[in-house]
Amino acid sequence: MLAALATAGIGVFHTGVEQHWWEGITACAGAGDITTLSVSDLLDTSQDLGPPLVKCDEIAWSFIGLSMATWNALISAGLPAIWLLAARAAKA
Repeated sequence: MLAALATAGIGVFHTGVEQHWWEGITACAGAGDITTLSVSDLLDTSQDLGPPLVKCDEIAWSFIGLSMATWNALISAGLPAIWLLAARAAKA
């Protein structure tokens, strides 16, 4: 139950970052410094730069207006609530 609540907290944090309610971790926001690169460095396609960076402050996927992080927060918070209700019913 604690793990599900921790995941819910992470989902709430990520939702806040996506909605720009607060600042997230800068390592995944794509805030790299490109001012030191030359034009030829930027246009050089022979280098393998790896997969594209997925930014944490942009919604990658949503369903009925809620992002994946929001769904994670809701479901992860709902599971402990269901478990608590089941535990109380089992005691009765």
